[in-house]
This record gives sequence, C-alpha cells and structure tokens, in this order.
Amino acid sequence: MVAILSEIQKVVEEAELRVKQSLPRQVLLPTTIGSSSGSVSNYFQLDLPSSEAKKRKGNNGPIEKAFNIGAREQLDGEIARIFYTYGLSFHFARNPHYVRAFKTACSNSITGYLPPSYNVLRITLLQKVKSTVEQLLEPIKLSWKKKV
Repeated sequence: MVAILSEIQKVVEEAELRVKQSLPRQVLLPTTIGSSSGSVSNYFQLDLPSSEAKKRKGNNGPIEKAFNIGAREQLDGEIARIFYTYGLSFHFARNPHYVRAFKTACSNSITGYLPPSYNVLRITLLQKVKSTVEQLLEPIKLSWKKKV
C-alpha cells in the first residue's frame, strides 16, 4: 500500500513539474539600454552596486525627472517584449490604432484598467465592430437592391 502511494506521489510530482515547465517564461530583456544618461542599471534585471550607482550622476537629473525617462524606457521594453515573444511584425508598430491606443493609455490615468482579455476581444468587441460595419454597409447594400 505504501509503495502504491509513493508511486502515485511520484507521478503527481512529475506531472506538476511538466505543467510548470510548459508555462510561459518571463523573458528578461534590457530595460534601459542607451538612455540619455547612459544608464544600464536595469540591464538584464541586474542592479549595480551602490558605489557604481553613485558614479552615475545623470540617473535622477532634472531632464530624466521632467520627461520620466525611466518609465518611458520601461514601457518601451514591455512593448518590445510583446513584439519579440509573439513574433509580431514590426509593421504593426505603424498601425494608427496601435499608436492611438498607447497614446490614450499614457495620457489618461484609468485606475484599475486591464486590457481586454482573449474572450472579450474574440467575442464581445468583435461583435460590436461587426455590428458597426454592418450599419455602415447598409446604405450601400440598399443601393445595390435599387439597381437590380
């Protein structure tokens, strides 16, 4: 009986390990390469020793604070990870809806906002767009019937 229980426990542990290994992994990429201050403090998520950080006086200067350069670089890194991890075409960055979405998100503080989930994109929002397009096409469809 004990042997059976230990065998079952071993199988369960192996299954849990396989599930854990199949989950998406966090891809660590540089977050502040080439900033105006030359900072590499977050490069591959590594922190510089305090003595090294003190040598870099430009990290919290007035320009960095005024333009929130650290937050901009972090957002750029997150956006880059979207493209890299899902193999998106770089042409997608030229899409005006993509640009408008990020401009809207950055200029409005919407507390607690989360982007639409897979199912909301796939069902709810798609149905709304379909309905709008059908309404826009209705006059064209009516003109076809009048000609026939």
